[in-house]
Amino acid sequence: MVLVLLAAVSGWLLSASQAFATTTVNDYPYASSAVDQVDRWNFYTRECTSFVAWRINNDAHVAFSNQYGGVTWGNAGNWANAARQAGVPVDTQPVVGSVAVFPGGVDGAGSYGHVAWVTGVGNGTITVEDYNFASPANGNTYYNYGQHSVATAGLSFIHFGTIGKQGGAENWVNPHTGKYLDLDHGNSADGTQIQIFSQTGTNAQYWIRTSWPGGYYKVSNRAAGKCMDVVGPSTSDAAAVHGWSCYASDSQLWSWVAKGTTHDGWPVYQIRNKYSGKCLAIPGSSTADGTGLQQKTCTNDWSQEWF
Repeated sequence: MVLVLLAAVSGWLLSASQAFATTTVNDYPYASSAVDQVDRWNFYTRECTSFVAWRINNDAHVAFSNQYGGVTWGNAGNWANAARQAGVPVDTQPVVGSVAVFPGGVDGAGSYGHVAWVTGVGNGTITVEDYNFASPANGNTYYNYGQHSVATAGLSFIHFGTIGKQGGAENWVNPHTGKYLDLDHGNSADGTQIQIFSQTGTNAQYWIRTSWPGGYYKVSNRAAGKCMDVVGPSTSDAAAVHGWSCYASDSQLWSWVAKGTTHDGWPVYQIRNKYSGKCLAIPGSSTADGTGLQQKTCTNDWSQEWF
């Protein structure tokens, strides 16, 4: 919904010390500006890209601009591609505080696409706030602030500073135990146990998802570089999940399946293995540090939930 802006402009970016979380409030500093003036992030005022640039700076505490990561971000429909080039995580899993990217023609987006800030996540839907998107909240006008709900189908999501994201890595927590998905001591040996453990803040608890065809991910540990893998490979219940050298096997491909529930405002998922179709689970519903994870037939049990 905005023409590409290539000219560089001088200006400043908000630092984290200047930033305040104010989502769902129209605090956009150009709210009364003339339309399509060059803003401080090198986008155009009162366009969707300018408003989301404000959110990324002010609320995600990231010094973002139209040249972030050495890439020209330009039109909203280009943002997912630009994010990948800049090393910013992109997937199909919305979380509060992520950027929703609408390709042209999807959910009412114009030919240049649209971006919006995610403020709520439902079952197959999200609530967003944005600029330059006609909705009942802004009297179906353009170049103004609005909030609305849309289906997630066809959208992608950019994660600039959302919880668990550190330089492209994520951590995953079982909501009932508060224990983290952990590679035992960050050991790089093949066969190292993947377990639950209290938060340590180490790289053993950070995981990097690499997109794979069909909606799957390779999941590698930040400390060891080894992939999350099912022993065998096996299709059996109770087969252990361990760290293993990354190779071409469906036993190392996983999908994140939303359960339609949230924990502390964050969506809850099952993590399913492609080879077996089974879910990553805590055996015996244990709460003990060092409990090794297994695959189990997918159920509604809390031992299979991650956020």
